[in-house]
Amino acid sequence: PDHILNTHGPTATGADRWLNRRVDGAEVGGATMRSLDPANPAAVDYYVAGIASIVRAYDIDGIHLDYIRYPDNNSSSTHSDWGYSEVSLARFRAATGRDNPPAPDDPQFSAWRRAQVTNYVRKVYLTMSSIKPHLRLSHSAIVYGRGPQAVGGWTNTRTYAEVYQDWQGWLAEGIMDLTIAMNYKRESQPDQARMFEEWNQTLADSAGRRHTAVGPGLYLNTVEESLAQSRKALAPSSAGNTVAGWSGYSYAAPSAASTRDPALASADRERLIAGLTTADPTGHWGFSSLWNKAKSAVKSVTSYVSSKVSSAYSYGYSSYSDRYYRDRYGWYGQRNWQAPGYAAPYVNAGRSFGVWDGLF
Repeated sequence: PDHILNTHGPTATGADRWLNRRVDGAEVGGATMRSLDPANPAAVDYYVAGIASIVRAYDIDGIHLDYIRYPDNNSSSTHSDWGYSEVSLARFRAATGRDNPPAPDDPQFSAWRRAQVTNYVRKVYLTMSSIKPHLRLSHSAIVYGRGPQAVGGWTNTRTYAEVYQDWQGWLAEGIMDLTIAMNYKRESQPDQARMFEEWNQTLADSAGRRHTAVGPGLYLNTVEESLAQSRKALAPSSAGNTVAGWSGYSYAAPSAASTRDPALASADRERLIAGLTTADPTGHWGFSSLWNKAKSAVKSVTSYVSSKVSSAYSYGYSSYSDRYYRDRYGWYGQRNWQAPGYAAPYVNAGRSFGVWDGLF
């Protein structure tokens, strides 16, 4: 009875109803998916508190986030139809002074909703880091459709424009350590194979001093196609950048054939493992060599964090060093550096009584 779906779900009212709502009034996306509204401060606080309790109680390496975005099931790929809960609309009115309900494709409303997701990620990151600075934050990233280079830039991608997941901005700001893209594309279909490579290039070139990884859909491809995609994923971009690694998504089916016949799963899994750990017969780097190289790079960065200011953390922070975030509900977060010299970053997050009048 105390589950949040019962206390803050379909039977709750007003600010106690934490569900995201579509413009047509629906609160269920697809068959059964219900989502917490990132524009509801109480829902966000609940989620962040849950993560903080895990961080405090367990000896973990980090936290991985999924579905950190607005839902699917939209009428267009250019904007979201979600964000119409009572709390969301009331806060948008308070932030902008606008009385009329915004249309789903309203640019100001889209920017405001996107900021809610980013504010949530920032809150998780600063809270985690203030408790255990060595932990890492990662997430599963959306890479729907064509890459930025094919649609006129990052802001025209479905990732940014439809589901409001600005992971490129999170990496640049330094509030995300690892972006793992769910790059689920069929190698046998030329248009999807093109999308796969477009997003691989974008991931490699977006990492900066953080990390990105390619997560192909094993269940959509043959074992041979997945091995080909692993080599493409780890190849340098045209700018000479590379991702940190490869992370195959199988959903219990390591190949397209095993989705149809589960009896094939064990053999196909072994074939995939053998192929990933054997040098490429064409003479290129074998997957194992590339993966070990990536792991060594990550290990060296991690070691550097423990003794000096990590270059992974310095990216973007020359301009963010003393940035102070505070929402309208008393939460604040700040990350700055101990200078001069080399020291671990100092993170401060918690509660205050001040009020910030921005668009949080």
